[in-house]
Amino acid sequence: MSRSLSEEFVPEAEELLERMETDVQELGREGQPPERIAERLNALFRSAHSLKGMAGMAGLTEISHLSHEMENLMDHLRMGRLHPEPSILDLIGDGITLLRKSVAAVAAGGKGGRSASAGIGETEVGAYAARVAQALAAPPAAGGTSLAALGIPPHLTAALTTYEEHRLRENLRLGRTIYAVRVRFGFEDFERQLAAVTGRLQEIGELITTVPQIQA
Repeated sequence: MSRSLSEEFVPEAEELLERMETDVQELGREGQPPERIAERLNALFRSAHSLKGMAGMAGLTEISHLSHEMENLMDHLRMGRLHPEPSILDLIGDGITLLRKSVAAVAAGGKGGRSASAGIGETEVGAYAARVAQALAAPPAAGGTSLAALGIPPHLTAALTTYEEHRLRENLRLGRTIYAVRVRFGFEDFERQLAAVTGRLQEIGELITTVPQIQA
């Protein structure tokens, strides 16, 4: 790795890892509302995804592979296939520790010290991947009642991503009331008006999706 690439990668990687540590600590706190937990899990997923991409571009294979394993773990958590129980949070924490070890080695290598690949090796990545695979081997949660049977319009359910459908089902499971809000905007100022409305809705509840339509 070149000096300039190391200098670019290390600070960004360290910042992502700091965010991940904060998010894991927050997930460990009791009494948080489900939407706050969902936000933290999404943030962890984005951080792992970003780190994987950065490491891939920098040619740091072990960091990229380890980040991918963590990204996969986060995806199962945010989709509700796993729950952020203490053992899973410990698993995430161990992954962050391994990543910090390798990023520190990249920093040392970039300064003319140890090799940039001296942090973690294939054996450690493989052992961590095996732990993740074991965690993911738990039986998936039941799918529950079909959304059509709940009276949700087909054009709305068809527009949902897999994650949005999961959030909808989770809110229904918690017994929350689901609202469909219809708003008319002028085309010339659509983006600003949509941002204003979605921002207000997010202050009072979880906004699952937006489905823009052209009015005939």
